[in-house]
Amino acid sequence: MSVRKLNGTQTLGGKFWWETVYRNHDWKVQHHKTNFWLVGLKPYRLLDPNDHLVASSDNEDEMKEYLDNLMRH
Repeated sequence: MSVRKLNGTQTLGGKFWWETVYRNHDWKVQHHKTNFWLVGLKPYRLLDPNDHLVASSDNEDEMKEYLDNLMRH
């Protein structure tokens, strides 16, 4: 897995740049709508219910699996 844990980093909002692709309760997996990955950042991110960054990944399925595992514990 290439999930990078970010543990509660605040976001700047990103309503224009990020699209929610998956939800589990109030948690969200989002995808960056542009080529943000070209500057070395991962295109998928996981936000907690307070919209703080929890993790990022190169792969949507990986982020969904990571979130689902968090919800089980």
